[in-house]
Amino acid sequence: MRLFVIFLTLLALHPMLSEAHRAYSYSRTYSVQEGMASNQVYGIVQDDAGFIWFGTNNGLSRFDGTRFRNYRTGSGSSLSGDSILDLEIDDRGCIWLTLDNGVDIYDPDIDDFHHFDVRTADGVSVAGRTIKVMQDSEGEIWISTVEQGLFRYTPATGGLTLYRHDPDDEHSISQNYISVVYESSDGTIWLGTYDQGLCAFSKSTGRFTRYKAGPGGLSDNSIDALTEDSNGNIWIGTVNSGVDCLDRRTGTFTNQNAWKQEGLLHRVHYLTEIAPGELLVCSNAGATVFKIVENRLCPKQKDNSSFSGGRNRNVYACLRDRDGNIWLGSYYDGAEFYPGHNRFVYYHTSQPERPELGREVYAVCPWRGNRYLLGTEGNGIMLFDAATGSMEPFRTLHEMSMHNCTIYSMLVEEERLWMAAYQCGVRMIDLKSGAERAWLTDEDPSSPRVFNVFRSKSGRIYAGTARGLYGYNRAGDCFELLQESSRVCDIEEDPNTGLLWVATAEQGLYSYDVRTGTSRSYQFAENAPRSLSSNSVNALAVGDAKRLWVGTERGLCLYDAATDDFVRYEGLELPNNNIKHLIPDGERLWISTGNGLAVLNVATGNLRVYRHTDGLNSSMFNSNSGIRTPDGQMMLGTSDGLCLFSLREMVEAPAVAPVVITDLLVDGEPIHPGAANSPLEKSIVKTRRIRLSHKQSFIGLRFIAPGYLASENLRFRFRLDGNNDDESWHMINDGNTTVYYKLRPGKYLFRVQAAVGTGDWSIAETTLAIQITPPFHRSVWALILYCLLASAFLFFSVNYYRIRIRRRYRENLRQIENEREHELYRARINFLTSLAHEIRTPLTLIVGPLEYIMRHRKADDKENEYLRIIKNSTDRLLELINQLLDFRKANVEGNFTTHFDECDLSGLIDDQVEMFRFPAGKKGVEIRSVCPERLSMVSDREMLTKILGNLLNNAVRFARRHILITAARRGNGIVLEVADDGIGIPEIHRHRVFELFWQAKDNDSEAASEGLGVGLNLVQTLVELLGGTVGIVDGPSAECDRALYTGATFSVFIPDPDPKEIGIGKPDAAAEESAAETAPTPPLASERPVLLVVEDNPDMLTFLSEFLGSEYTVRLAVNGEQALGLLAENDVDLVVSDIMMPGINGIELCRRIKDDVNTSHIPVVLLSAKTDAGSKIEGLEYGADAYIEKPFSPEHLKAQIASLFRKRRLLHDAYSKMPVSQIRSMAQSRRDGEFLDACRKVVVANMSNSNLSVDFLAAEMGLSRTAIFKKLKALTGMTPNDFMKTIRLDEACRMLVEGKYSITEIGFVTGFSSSSYFAKCFVKQFGVLPSEYLQNADRK
Repeated sequence: MRLFVIFLTLLALHPMLSEAHRAYSYSRTYSVQEGMASNQVYGIVQDDAGFIWFGTNNGLSRFDGTRFRNYRTGSGSSLSGDSILDLEIDDRGCIWLTLDNGVDIYDPDIDDFHHFDVRTADGVSVAGRTIKVMQDSEGEIWISTVEQGLFRYTPATGGLTLYRHDPDDEHSISQNYISVVYESSDGTIWLGTYDQGLCAFSKSTGRFTRYKAGPGGLSDNSIDALTEDSNGNIWIGTVNSGVDCLDRRTGTFTNQNAWKQEGLLHRVHYLTEIAPGELLVCSNAGATVFKIVENRLCPKQKDNSSFSGGRNRNVYACLRDRDGNIWLGSYYDGAEFYPGHNRFVYYHTSQPERPELGREVYAVCPWRGNRYLLGTEGNGIMLFDAATGSMEPFRTLHEMSMHNCTIYSMLVEEERLWMAAYQCGVRMIDLKSGAERAWLTDEDPSSPRVFNVFRSKSGRIYAGTARGLYGYNRAGDCFELLQESSRVCDIEEDPNTGLLWVATAEQGLYSYDVRTGTSRSYQFAENAPRSLSSNSVNALAVGDAKRLWVGTERGLCLYDAATDDFVRYEGLELPNNNIKHLIPDGERLWISTGNGLAVLNVATGNLRVYRHTDGLNSSMFNSNSGIRTPDGQMMLGTSDGLCLFSLREMVEAPAVAPVVITDLLVDGEPIHPGAANSPLEKSIVKTRRIRLSHKQSFIGLRFIAPGYLASENLRFRFRLDGNNDDESWHMINDGNTTVYYKLRPGKYLFRVQAAVGTGDWSIAETTLAIQITPPFHRSVWALILYCLLASAFLFFSVNYYRIRIRRRYRENLRQIENEREHELYRARINFLTSLAHEIRTPLTLIVGPLEYIMRHRKADDKENEYLRIIKNSTDRLLELINQLLDFRKANVEGNFTTHFDECDLSGLIDDQVEMFRFPAGKKGVEIRSVCPERLSMVSDREMLTKILGNLLNNAVRFARRHILITAARRGNGIVLEVADDGIGIPEIHRHRVFELFWQAKDNDSEAASEGLGVGLNLVQTLVELLGGTVGIVDGPSAECDRALYTGATFSVFIPDPDPKEIGIGKPDAAAEESAAETAPTPPLASERPVLLVVEDNPDMLTFLSEFLGSEYTVRLAVNGEQALGLLAENDVDLVVSDIMMPGINGIELCRRIKDDVNTSHIPVVLLSAKTDAGSKIEGLEYGADAYIEKPFSPEHLKAQIASLFRKRRLLHDAYSKMPVSQIRSMAQSRRDGEFLDACRKVVVANMSNSNLSVDFLAAEMGLSRTAIFKKLKALTGMTPNDFMKTIRLDEACRMLVEGKYSITEIGFVTGFSSSSYFAKCFVKQFGVLPSEYLQNADRK
């Protein structure tokens, strides 16, 4: 601020300053365009948080440095009026606002307003238009009005006093219209009236002293402004007569006439002493600083104030904030901001008549004392006096015989001025005589452009040009080229070595040894981080520590003499990396760039950046244009004149205001205190702890550090403690930022800090404690409730546990009994299943001979009847065995599947009736059926048979004389009923009839003891698989004599299946195959085939041997091991094997046969008592050709064997005339196919080999001659020789089609001994001669 005062004083004392060379500094305007409520500003204050408040004619505005927040009537606030004439902040931080309808008070705690409605003892309140409000040193509030007079409010007592004009009392106020209120340092209250002069109020006497216009008194009775200077004098701003000064020691007035000061004192609105002896006057003409000299203001000279410029006319309000910045409020133009620190002063150097020339300063050269020479573009050399601030021409271009020339560099050597004048070469002016000399000018065609002049310690002058480095030869009075290079930008001398460092525009940096004339180059290298950052080097500087600093177009570098390379400062956040000039200042290094200024603290690494918002009016600095003066000032050449500032006054790291949290948002909406469901009791600015419900967990926080000088350099960091997902610091560079969080119930601490540039984070944190309350079910009251409920639960649980123990003991006993029953059940099932499998083989020995006797032996009727009885009994026994196995599949294994087909239900019922007629007749029971003649449905015939059979079996057991079977279609299904005249089933037992193994214990009949309790359970299971229902009804539903059927009646409903889910009408491949296999086929005509029968049951083995021996040669084996031995020693054409055998079972035997190349072609038929699908699939997967269940029909077995032989023979006949390439399809397995392919490859590869024979083929295939003969004969029906001949003929056909060889050549190539033999064999195989075959092929 001292530089600011000195500068204004200098301007006031030097009237020779011209319009073109005036001083000016940075300012910033805020208006409605930036968000202010109005451009008419009447009052300005700053609160404790640092916010600037503006009272306007359209509401109240709060400014935080980046954003305005406006308060108006009807905009969610309680403001009483929008026209605000004055503002005052009291001791509590509340803002008093004078309005057209009284006074409002803004309470920052609630962020809202309330109207001041206190009344005097007489009941008078502040009403109407109020003008000024002031708080005195004792905390009392003074309010001036237009009509009511002066109010005095004492907050301590709440009392309100009114002072009004009393014509009869000369010690009352002189007028009720009070324009201004002011308190002097002695506690006197001064009042300025509308047109009745000045009043002074003494609190001790309670009297007013009046001062009016007249000789020796005021110059004008209309007063708008009052202030006190540091000497105790009262300065009075009048409406029409300028400024008066009251010397309180003498009581005399001194008038400063408004018109004598060129109108700057006309209609004064505000007065304040901004520094001792400096009075700031705000009037209709703007804001002006005057020097106070003997109670008078120094004469106003033209443009002697930095506040002039036309942007701040009609200034009504002024504020000097806590950082020393000046705010001016005007009637038309909003608010004007002038920085109080880092004050950069600019001086124009252009010509008045041609302001476009000379604006840019390229050279600053010290001359005599405080005077400096400035080299410009197009305006010659200017002389600047830093002591007085004056600027005047020193040498014009015309005077120096130069035209349109730029002075890039200057130095003073004794009384000689050297300058680099671009195309005008090197110029020297003798400052005593005025004589001039020139070198390297355009007159010499070989002369380059000159950019630098430099004087070394030895006194030699050097010039940096577009061609390289030149040195002045004093003896020859000429400049000599010392080192050729690209344009020289700067020259410095190394104080340690005496070397010259030369910066170039394109070739980096080089050092020049003046003694030897040698140089060393330093350039940028792509993969060398210790090289220069760029080959374009603009500036050089040697610091106090004799370190060489290098500025390039890509940043800053430091020369390291120890390693002879460079350290790059790549992390610096410079305003622009294109460095123009470097000026050391102790531990600081000033860096001017193409877009701003920076200072680096070399010791700490902190960088402070100065931009337009910091007061730089022009941020574009010129190369190597600037110096540090001996008195601590910095002069820099810019594109818009000379920039001057004091290093002592510069604030490297300006004070940063604590961060203020300005807004709280919940679900994206701002929250204000006092609103419905608002968690805020005070404004968020004043709040340090908030409590939110779990429904308000999505929050946003907006914060700012109120600052007005370096807002662009502010950096923020914030974090949220308690957030386990992320508790790290987050960095941002933008103020007024809103951060959002989605929080879970819990406690958190939001922390935020601000810093300037790369400064440290020493500013105290601003914190906000946040608590998110859980929902009720997770709250403390809920936990208490849970504890009470848990206690009650525990109490009842203990009692219940006691009861439960006793109950569990009884249940354990029942469970043990149930487990025993289930164990017994499983034992029964396993036993019966094993027994069923064992019975199947003996049953086969009964069925086989019985069928043979009934077919081949003629017997009389009685014998036939007995045989039929035996046959029916064995069938019934087989049916019972199958029923047990079905039960196991349905209830134990769970793999019973349905096979839907068209079923003749009438025929099925007749078959079942016929089957049970004999056992029923033995008991004297008549079976009667009632069924439509052609009743059919789509269902599983096997399941229907089992269902009906079990129901009939149960009826036969319990019936006395009659059984009735009925079937009829009902709705979308069939209803079957089986009724008898037995003892029936009591109502209490009907729900258990279908339980497994259940039998009525109170039923003493003999029939009850005959069953196992399995049949009805199987019926229920099968009916449910078909999607139906089964139950017991009261008598049959058919038209009959119901009195005959008094026993049990079982009713079954079976629905029709969904046609989309089943296939109807498709041929049953298994049935067709079975039918085909049953047709007897005579054995092969050539010889009796050899069968190998493998069976561990001796009786079954003997039976099969005798039964099959009539048509086949039979070899016998009792196990798998013996069978494999017989296969290795004998020729076998087919194997018949049982599956269930000790040792190697039938499945394993089949796998070994099919995996052995010697036996893989032999068909295998498997016999087994295992009827499940898994066993069948397993056998077929291992290559079995047929699978027959026990007990089986011997004729069925014989037909199956004959069918396999017949299929093999038909395949041989079908493929006997086909090419060998298709014979592979004759293979019945993958291994046989691979075998045939291998044989063919051997023959094709050796067709022309004379050694090709059966023995050769056998050796190649790794088989014996006999084995390969049998193998090929079995697979193809051909001998090995025929097989090889067929392959040769097949290859001959292929060659004939290709046409590469003649017919004769093909015969020899394919291994035929003569053409005639080849033709003979070809005709036999294909029916045509080779020539005819070729002709037929050509036609195709």
